[in-house]
Amino acid sequence: MPYCYYHLSLHRAQNPSTTDDKQPIVLPSLEDFSGVQIALHHVLGALSSSRIDPRRAGLYLRGLRIAAELVAKSAPATPQESVRDLSYEDNGDSLAPQKTACEPPEDCLECKQRDRCKDFENYEDEVEELEECEEQEEELESKES
Repeated sequence: MPYCYYHLSLHRAQNPSTTDDKQPIVLPSLEDFSGVQIALHHVLGALSSSRIDPRRAGLYLRGLRIAAELVAKSAPATPQESVRDLSYEDNGDSLAPQKTACEPPEDCLECKQRDRCKDFENYEDEVEELEECEEQEEELESKES
């Protein structure tokens, strides 16, 4: 059964491939809360199986507490703008289902769901102005041709 990165790490910790008691503890990256949780799981598992002594476990746990405090202080990464392109695998399948994100009011002009969109109400006046501008541009173009 395939696992994500973090659950695979937990699975390996619960089912070690060797029985060497001197095998070092391999900790994941501690850059996010999930990494700190997995590292805590590794340390407590090694302590309970007597792979490390309580003094060494205490040092690990202090380091993990510092890492957890730093992770809590760091701001979560938020995307600054949405990605509007799709990526495809070699066989032509998309990597993920397409999810659209509107950029009102311009996208409202051609949106088929704007009558059901709750955000449309916020931009209705601006959309009307844009529609009027487009109509004027079309009139000018027809007069020029």
